[in-house]
Amino acid sequence: MIRTLNFLYTFLFFTSIILVSCDDSLHEQGALEEIPEGCVRVNFTLSGSYGGPLSDLSRSNPLDNYSPVKIPDGTTLWIAVYKNNSNELQKVKSFVVKGNTLYPCKVDADGNVTDENDVPLYLESGTYTFRAIGPARELTDDKHLYIENGQYVIANDERDRFNTDLAETTKGTAGVTKKLDNGVNPVVEVQLNPLINQTAKLKFTIRAGINVYKLGVQTTGVEIDGLQNNYSIDKNSPWNWTLGTDTLIAYRGNKNTKLTLTEPVEITNEKVVYETSILPTDAYSTPLIILFSMRVNGVPSQFQMMLSRKFFLTGYSYHYMGTINLKDGIAAMEWMNVGWETNVPIM
Repeated sequence: MIRTLNFLYTFLFFTSIILVSCDDSLHEQGALEEIPEGCVRVNFTLSGSYGGPLSDLSRSNPLDNYSPVKIPDGTTLWIAVYKNNSNELQKVKSFVVKGNTLYPCKVDADGNVTDENDVPLYLESGTYTFRAIGPARELTDDKHLYIENGQYVIANDERDRFNTDLAETTKGTAGVTKKLDNGVNPVVEVQLNPLINQTAKLKFTIRAGINVYKLGVQTTGVEIDGLQNNYSIDKNSPWNWTLGTDTLIAYRGNKNTKLTLTEPVEITNEKVVYETSILPTDAYSTPLIILFSMRVNGVPSQFQMMLSRKFFLTGYSYHYMGTINLKDGIAAMEWMNVGWETNVPIM
């Protein structure tokens, strides 16, 4: 009898711990719908994003006139939680996009979903600010997100402007602040503001011109040299994104990284298209050097271009269009001026 009572008291003690704690780790799958005492279950919906990593806007449709587009299903996001409007991080939790709703999930180091049945987000009553960032790739121990050339980041953005030289504002993309009160509503839905792309984009469209009946590519693809280093200006720490109000900065004299694009996003006999996200890069005094390894009518050919006196800025797309002509057995690539003059905001 005494042993039975001890077991009962122990069971009730641990049950009370579960009921008063908002720590997700204490909840089992079978009790997902039981909200801990004094806590609020927080669900999230999306307002879309000003651009996936590789999408275009026309020059006639600037960001101010553009409506956010749907974030693709399967995209993973970190939700960073801050209390009382501070920048002190309280909690980070991963979610996956389905429709316009976020569902709690578990992710691997590359931000891919490993389990779609994770516990919800429970928070004690109080006022919180919620910011999203994605994809939900592996975070460092101090909750930073490492990013390098070829990757992208979409996030809520606290800044009024991308850059002092640009007119497009990022208003409406900041984090959302919400007061939670278990006594008023134990389940709260928070609609996030639109996210916005934080990297720059390079796009190269190469078309077949005079006497060219078939375009192809070599295995080496496109090499882009002179990009922003993956490390911060002090060269001692990785260039990580802080979950908060951080931004990616193009540092001068800190650019000697090479990126190779081996797979075109589109290829036909008449056209080849390459796209990539890059870290913001200051190429004003030292140029980017791009080497194209192509096949022209089946013959291996290489072409080179240099991009100088240019800042490749956060949130912008830079599209360069060239035509390969063949004359007297010599292949030459000519670039259209429109690709050099236009800074197109990424969505």
